[in-house]
Amino acid sequence: MVLSRPLTVGETQENRVSFRCRLLCNDCKMPTNWEGLDAEFVLERLGPIDPQVATLSIDQDENPRLRL
Repeated sequence: MVLSRPLTVGETQENRVSFRCRLLCNDCKMPTNWEGLDAEFVLERLGPIDPQVATLSIDQDENPRLRL
């Protein structure tokens, strides 16, 4: 059985889940996460954060039932 539900796509700003993911390392490479890197190997974090978050809502009777 397939039910038809209105979908809504949107966006919001969320500063609590954002972080600067580009790192400048001693070898001049720019990895995008800390996994496997020693803190001494990283020279600095680069760029601003990106607080934009996309949202998807499934509505029923004009009320949001599920938000992703």
